[in-house]
Amino acid sequence: AATMPKWLKKAVEADRASKEKDKEYLRPCCEIGPIQIWSFLHFALILASIAGIVFTVASFIILELTNIIVAVLGLVLSAGLMAAARLLEVLRALRIEVAKFVIENDRLEMSSNDLGVKVSR
Repeated sequence: AATMPKWLKKAVEADRASKEKDKEYLRPCCEIGPIQIWSFLHFALILASIAGIVFTVASFIILELTNIIVAVLGLVLSAGLMAAARLLEVLRALRIEVAKFVIENDRLEMSSNDLGVKVSR
């Protein structure tokens, strides 16, 4: 029967050892009241969104059309980027999961090949 390569054994052992610390990948860095901060980029974009709200309110008070357009555009862009920063964290967690599934798939394929050889005898 074919044995598992050393690199694959090490990867599987590392995966089993990291199970405890990686129980939940999608945890926020910190929580401030109802706001969950997922990364430094996410925090910076939350601050930019708050500034965008302030500038939008101020531009409506001044009632100048160019200021209103620019403030609303800045608010929409910062809010969209804030949501995208959260999605980047989701993608990072998915990449980790895919890497672990590739290792598990390789291990299961080797086990299936070994079982096929044993059954054919």
